[in-house]
Amino acid sequence: MYWDFVVRIVVAALLGGAIGLEREYHAKEAGFRTHVLVAVGATLFMIISQYGFEEFLGHKSVSFDPSRIASQVVTGMGFLGAGTIIFQRKFIRGLTTAAGIWVTGAIGLAVGCKMYFLSIATTIIVLLALSLLNFGAKRLTFRHLSVVFSCKEQGEINKIIDVLQKDGFVVRECSVEKENTEIVVSLELKAKRYKYNFLLPKVIDNFKDVKIISLQ
Repeated sequence: MYWDFVVRIVVAALLGGAIGLEREYHAKEAGFRTHVLVAVGATLFMIISQYGFEEFLGHKSVSFDPSRIASQVVTGMGFLGAGTIIFQRKFIRGLTTAAGIWVTGAIGLAVGCKMYFLSIATTIIVLLALSLLNFGAKRLTFRHLSVVFSCKEQGEINKIIDVLQKDGFVVRECSVEKENTEIVVSLELKAKRYKYNFLLPKVIDNFKDVKIISLQ
């Protein structure tokens, strides 16, 4: 029986690691190790829930509910996932990573129940959603950006904004501060995800005196 438990834990580690590698590749907050630990931990909890209390079943006053620990794992994954969500500059980041941790925990529970086919199928679907469909998502979905740059003249700000708007960027907020001889500008933008890679070179190529301070 114990070797069967080891097989379940190894399968969970492989499936969780597959999702973790995808997250690691995209430099997300929770990567390979986190997803492996979540999947293995959920599987172990499920095994304990099913077999860890067999010695008490003979007592008349003892009731057995193998789903009790599993339900607590689901709640725990919610708290763990919430820790990866970041609220920064009025934008929320990390929701996909949080959802990935949550579903990895679910995969671990399924492996713990020996639902191998369901676990593998779910892992494949998750990887498809995160990786293969990523190209289409970049074309259809938007990303919120925060860019801070410095320039010499006030007139350059309007020119930069015009260039960005012509390229499809939506300027949500703009704040300007004077620092010594330079003007520091903070822009909150929204753009199609595939346009994000063209923001930095576009600003640099068209305006020689512009210096990018930060880009998120």
